[in-house]
Amino acid sequence: MLRGCIDGVSGEWAFRGHLVLGSGAGEVRVEAGAGEALALAIEAGAPVFVEPEVLEAAGISRDELRAARSVKRDPGPAPVQGM
Repeated sequence: MLRGCIDGVSGEWAFRGHLVLGSGAGEVRVEAGAGEALALAIEAGAPVFVEPEVLEAAGISRDELRAARSVKRDPGPAPVQGM
């Protein structure tokens, strides 16, 4: 997976997205819901791109996004069920 994108708004709180998959010289765009695109990109370690219009519709300013990116988070190890 090359990247995940959140690229549109349909309705008040419905966001659209897509994934860009690639191997060798080719790329394929696969339409997906915003949540699926985000989750799969994060799981694959791929970057996520969000269109400015989407951030505006979600009520997120560029300053808030920059502030959130500057916070270093260490989630620690994932919990293991049954331990």
